[in-house]
Amino acid sequence: MKALTRSIMAVAALAALAITFTLASSVGTQASPAELHLNASDATITVDGDSSEWAAINGLTVPMKQFEIPPGSDWDTPGVVDPIDATLKVATDDTNIYVLFEVPDDYDFDGPVPPNNHKVSAALAVQFLIDPAAGPHMGSGHSDFEAGLGMVDLWHWELDCIASAMSGGGPAGSGNDPDCNMDDEYSTDPETREDDGGGDPNAAAENSLAGSWSHSGSAGGIDTAGTWTFEMSRPLQTGDPEDAAFAAGGTAKVALAYWDADEGATGWTDLGHVTSADGGWINVHLPGVAGGTDRLWADTDCSGAVNPIDSLKVLRHDAGLSVSQTAGCPGVGTSVTVAD
Repeated sequence: MKALTRSIMAVAALAALAITFTLASSVGTQASPAELHLNASDATITVDGDSSEWAAINGLTVPMKQFEIPPGSDWDTPGVVDPIDATLKVATDDTNIYVLFEVPDDYDFDGPVPPNNHKVSAALAVQFLIDPAAGPHMGSGHSDFEAGLGMVDLWHWELDCIASAMSGGGPAGSGNDPDCNMDDEYSTDPETREDDGGGDPNAAAENSLAGSWSHSGSAGGIDTAGTWTFEMSRPLQTGDPEDAAFAAGGTAKVALAYWDADEGATGWTDLGHVTSADGGWINVHLPGVAGGTDRLWADTDCSGAVNPIDSLKVLRHDAGLSVSQTAGCPGVGTSVTVAD
């Protein structure tokens, strides 16, 4: 009887949460086997460029390659950069979202600070969906890169500060980081990119994005093989319309980009980066309601929203019955926290 009562309470709780999650989550599409999914973790991370705190946190291997320049465009042709497999890890606590982006590549950094030419140092971007229709190519889709479909949030970082230094931040009402060049930006297509508050006036522009980096081969000097560690954080909710908003139990849509300083004799070019965008959005499923103790996977079809069918699947899982799920989705019983 106690188990039955708890199951009934779980159904009620999940049904109530369904509306909240549907409104708070980014609008998703039906998952396909090609889509990438990552279960984020509950953790508080110290952003210092040291990845040791992430050792026990689940990661996702993300294939990245250069995109093809669209036919008929007047874009410059970049140098050739080999594909890479990067690693993405995400964690949240009650206040912040934390992102770890690791890239296997040799050490290239033009110090001391400020650098003589930051295009001969590595650079990166982490992108999040804001407008539901926006595509992973800086707001555009796969068929026409010059047609913006909506706004995306960009954490754009050109390495102008040394390893372990805290990057990010700057004047209120702006996304610009004047010291370390870790800028909080937005985009609607590959040719439209602005610091938050730097395009259309935005009195709510918030600038608490933070990051720190390291490289495992830095002691060996330039061109030493190793792995870049880029560690970043930002509040879950900033109130800035040019920032993505993250909600417990929701799904964040993510894309990654990396600029290799070895692209050419003068460093990287704007178009020369490798990107995850050709594979579509990476679906990052955020941990559930803060303060709860019962962990139940609610979004069993990876649609980005909870519905009554999901709730019934959770109960079947609890009862030891089989549960059908879309290929590639995280397993039942692993992600969403249902409050007591």
